[in-house]
Amino acid sequence: MKNAQLKRLFLAATLAALPVAVIAAGSSSSAEATEAKSPAVVRGKVEAKSDSSLTVGGHTLKLTGTTAFTRAGAPVTREDVKVGDEVAVTTAEDGETATTVEIMMAG
Repeated sequence: MKNAQLKRLFLAATLAALPVAVIAAGSSSSAEATEAKSPAVVRGKVEAKSDSSLTVGGHTLKLTGTTAFTRAGAPVTREDVKVGDEVAVTTAEDGETATTVEIMMAG
């Protein structure tokens, strides 16, 4: 009889703790998902270019309608950026979207 009571008590304690374990596991996952990357600067030669992206130093970065393009601090257009140019690309917090492309030296 005592053994059966212990089994029921153990089962009840296990079932009571299960939702807490599930909530705790879910909390850590959502905390990781909400961590933001910080802006970065990617420097190197333009390896590839399309209307929507630049590849610099092995990183493919998205270009948007708000991406600014400059050379020596003066505004230029996206067409002024050529494969082989040395650039410094500042990204948004996602680490993938270019906010500014500075042409350092024409290739």
